[in-house]
Amino acid sequence: MLEDYENIHNGERVFIIGNGPSLIETPLEMLQDESTIALNKINLIYDDTSWRPTYYVFDDIADYSRENRSSQSFDFVDENINQDITCFISEEGKKHFGKNQNVEYYP
Repeated sequence: MLEDYENIHNGERVFIIGNGPSLIETPLEMLQDESTIALNKINLIYDDTSWRPTYYVFDDIADYSRENRSSQSFDFVDENINQDITCFISEEGKKHFGKNQNVEYYP
């Protein structure tokens, strides 16, 4: 439940990792022992780093579904789920990702 995460990192540093070409040159391994939140297609850099985020967020289910009609269009989200990363996905995602132990859905 989402309530389980309230204040879980109170007093700690938490880094939000955006996406973009500069990540290729960013030494993400330096964040290995830090709490991190990554978004959207962060998996595109997984081949280039051993770092993985603590949390993953994907919110654009409806918009992304309209733009990408392919049944494979959510592979990048599945890759994060399969990495056993705690994933926060909007409730609209339930029909795509179903029940997974490491997925939390939010309204």
